[in-house]
Amino acid sequence: QRRVHGISQNDFHRMRGFVAKIIQSPQVGATAVMMWNAFTHVPMQSVTSSKAKTLRALQSLSRCPSDSKCCGTHTFAALPPAQGLMITSSNSKCKAMVVITDGETWVKRRGDQTPRTVAAALEMNARHPDWRVYALGVGDAKRVELDAIASSKGGSSLLRNFRDLSEFAFAVQCPCKMAEWQDWSECSKSCGQGLTTRTRIRTQNGDNCPASQEQESCNTEACPC
Repeated sequence: QRRVHGISQNDFHRMRGFVAKIIQSPQVGATAVMMWNAFTHVPMQSVTSSKAKTLRALQSLSRCPSDSKCCGTHTFAALPPAQGLMITSSNSKCKAMVVITDGETWVKRRGDQTPRTVAAALEMNARHPDWRVYALGVGDAKRVELDAIASSKGGSSLLRNFRDLSEFAFAVQCPCKMAEWQDWSECSKSCGQGLTTRTRIRTQNGDNCPASQEQESCNTEACPC
């Protein structure tokens, strides 16, 4: 939250509903959610492999009360603990993080050469090059921070307001990985056109997996009388 009284209750419900859709996605397996309190630096979080439990924990999270010191965006401080709360794909081999922020990190230190959130994001992505980090900004978020947070395998998007979340199509994409092809099998016939087959196994489930089996004709010559 960047504004003095944080985001509105309706906007918070919109954001929470958007996160619930991500958790319920069939591409997502183990889940974790974290809402970061900028001033106390206390993460309010749930870590579990059960979607139902994570959804219940998500529903229990509430926006910062208007009389609390919960304004200000400290994304740089939230990224390190969030690295222990990665969302995993259903096969637990593809890890993803979705960062939602509504404002630019406004706390700056004298002498900083690089904005603090940008520096924290670059360090995180360098340490975990295989993670798919998605950055979603709403309203006052800055593109330079979003692009730094998003990994090369993830992506960043900037929406005008929280109402746009209901129309925003988002999915945690996990690439399909296949092993090398095995050798072709012996031909099924010695003559008269048989079939030879080769297979490969899927090492990581994902989107648009290619074929795991191929066949070709063999011994096409006619059999002798």
